[in-house]
Amino acid sequence: MARELFHQSHAQRSNGVHTKLVHSRFGFHIIEVMGRRDGEQKSYADVRERIAAQLLLQSRSKALRQYMSLLVGQALVEGIELEGADSPLVQ
Repeated sequence: MARELFHQSHAQRSNGVHTKLVHSRFGFHIIEVMGRRDGEQKSYADVRERIAAQLLLQSRSKALRQYMSLLVGQALVEGIELEGADSPLVQ
């Protein structure tokens, strides 16, 4: 669900069809709230491995982008403009 729909649909506290149309970047929407459930805070021990995996993926992705940028900066390419780095100190 689009972020704006989520926030506007949570403004209504009772179940049922919203009394007003909800506008988002995708157009106008009729929202029906069918029920609510309270969320729960998970313990760090329960989510530690998932967080570690996500951080590992992000760091590998950043390292790969930086490496590709360095390779592009060192390559001689004609006919196309590629943004590359001149130094291994890439941010």
